[in-house]
Amino acid sequence: MTSHSSKSESTKVSYRPQPGENGIFADVALPRLLVDLYRVRFSGALEIERGNTKKRIVFEDGAPVLSDSNLANETLGMQLLDQGTITKDDHERVSSYMKTKKCKEGVALLALELLKPKSLFLALKEQVRRRVLEAFAWSDGAYRLTGPDEQDTVVASMRSDPLALIREGLISHWTPD
Repeated sequence: MTSHSSKSESTKVSYRPQPGENGIFADVALPRLLVDLYRVRFSGALEIERGNTKKRIVFEDGAPVLSDSNLANETLGMQLLDQGTITKDDHERVSSYMKTKKCKEGVALLALELLKPKSLFLALKEQVRRRVLEAFAWSDGAYRLTGPDEQDTVVASMRSDPLALIREGLISHWTPD
């Protein structure tokens, strides 16, 4: 296992996170890892896991651009339902459409005309932000870095500002201790 667990090692400018690297959050806190990924303009995926929870965050030049999660409450439909953007009936229609057409939520939301393309784009961007921020609460768990995947083709405008995201995560989930 390759990680940057010692303090002096983690502050070296020559340290460069690489695909294939893995570690645990007890040794490398998520905020530190995100700063390092931003500093080296990492492109690839950060896979994180805690218990049965798994997330995959895709980075382009150090900025998070896409994410996946196995948490039911982190689906796009649940996010929109929580925000009041769609109703419970709308959510059920989306789920039914997805099963019938074997498509993703975004496609269903557009096909059912529940969201306009720009609103879908903004909702997906918010989904990435929320998934990353939720992981700031993890004091334990593991991570693994993988290289870029051809399926992760993303528009540059989906990028979240990584420094603002790290700041927000620290404020909401970390104490000065």
